[in-house]
Amino acid sequence: MSSPLLAVLNTREEWLEARRSGIGASDVAAILGVDPRRGALAVYADKVGAAQPSDETPLMRRGRRLEAVIAAEYAEETGRQVRHLGDYTITRHPKLPFFFSTLDRVTEAPERSGRGPLELKSLHAWAPTLAEWETEPPVVFQVQLHAQIACTGATWGSLACLVGGLDLKWTDAERNDRFVAAMEQAVEDFWDRVEKRDPPPPDASAGTLRAIRSLFPKDKGTTIPLGLEWLKAAVELDILKEEIAVREEQKAALEARVKVALADNTWGVLPDGSRFQWRIEHRDGYTVPPCDPRVLRRVARPKVAGKGRSRR
Repeated sequence: MSSPLLAVLNTREEWLEARRSGIGASDVAAILGVDPRRGALAVYADKVGAAQPSDETPLMRRGRRLEAVIAAEYAEETGRQVRHLGDYTITRHPKLPFFFSTLDRVTEAPERSGRGPLELKSLHAWAPTLAEWETEPPVVFQVQLHAQIACTGATWGSLACLVGGLDLKWTDAERNDRFVAAMEQAVEDFWDRVEKRDPPPPDASAGTLRAIRSLFPKDKGTTIPLGLEWLKAAVELDILKEEIAVREEQKAALEARVKVALADNTWGVLPDGSRFQWRIEHRDGYTVPPCDPRVLRRVARPKVAGKGRSRR
């Protein structure tokens, strides 16, 4: 790791304000379009000050508190040295001052040159990204780690994840100069949009609708002309709405048939080993959904225990 530009901040409020003044490593996956939770427009809304700062959720707080545990387990399992630079220490890119990262930890390995960033994650057993780790870490994690490698000038980095509270998975990543160059260009282009107040195209990620609402909360009562491309979009929207309505009716009819077949049974086993589940579900003290307390799901065939692996 080269000599990075470090900024040591004192409070979480100062750190959050600094994050809004540039692009963090956790923003890069969204900018590149590989973050399932949000897209580039959501990041843009945050950087121009349109989005309201989100409070730390209990899940986020627990994940942050687990970092010390994961770091200790990683150090014990790998035999490597692990160091904490501080919760509010920002490492700036040597050439792009608006590009930075907050490292969970840094680590040193006898067989490797210099220190590398160590990104710490925790996944509950039903996390959407968990299935990706059957072969390799989720792409969104890999991108974040490589953003940290770029900001620190490191030649490598490591990723450790506590899965389901019990299984530690870890892997190293070598610096990919070709990817780093493309990522740096994408980050630079995105920041140019922020400075020019030129929103990036929206996508279908979960955070895009919230971003649009925060960017354009009110209408001015004015009228603008729209070209032929928007007439085409209007026709496509009408067709899609009709198709969705038909599909919703078909879905409701099929679900009704399954429920009648299950009657008052909770499970129905299918020939391929998967199952239908129709039971009452409670979350945080209330029943979901209120109109029908029994939720119908199709559950995948159970996997054989002991398939989890830790890479050494």
